[in-house]
Amino acid sequence: MKNYIVIITIALLTTACSYKDETITSKSGTMSVTQPAFWFEIDSLNDDADIRIGNPLLEAYFIIIREPQTDLPEGYTLEEYSQTTREYIKAGSTSYTELLDNSFTRINKLAAIKYTIDATVENVDIRYWHVSLKSKKGFYQLIAWSLPTKFESNQENFTLVIDSFRELK
Repeated sequence: MKNYIVIITIALLTTACSYKDETITSKSGTMSVTQPAFWFEIDSLNDDADIRIGNPLLEAYFIIIREPQTDLPEGYTLEEYSQTTREYIKAGSTSYTELLDNSFTRINKLAAIKYTIDATVENVDIRYWHVSLKSKKGFYQLIAWSLPTKFESNQENFTLVIDSFRELK
């Protein structure tokens, strides 16, 4: 019986995902990223996310949440946005540690702040990369996560997805 379940699971995963990296676009058409090989869309990750992809067998997950400029106070800064959105992770965690000093960078010409976060959510230890981006149109949260024991093996794919982010409209 176990063999049949494994075969069915593999068959479902191989029909739902690509064997190679591919560019995917959000349903709203406002952004795109490169989806790594053997990753696929996972609608159940976050209802507010515009892009929800990953591979549960690898314990690799990634979402993007977009906040239009018009939804935020005038003069809202990238630093404020990053702090506010990280507070949501903290509020839902029983333990929370920001592992590195915040890192200021650029992703495809957009200002970005990146944090590595360790948290425990519903008794599960999770490591996140939390990236906040600012454009003229608004703000974005790019969140990649995995179990701490699987994070290093997923870093290459997380980097691929984050670095490939493009704002389209």
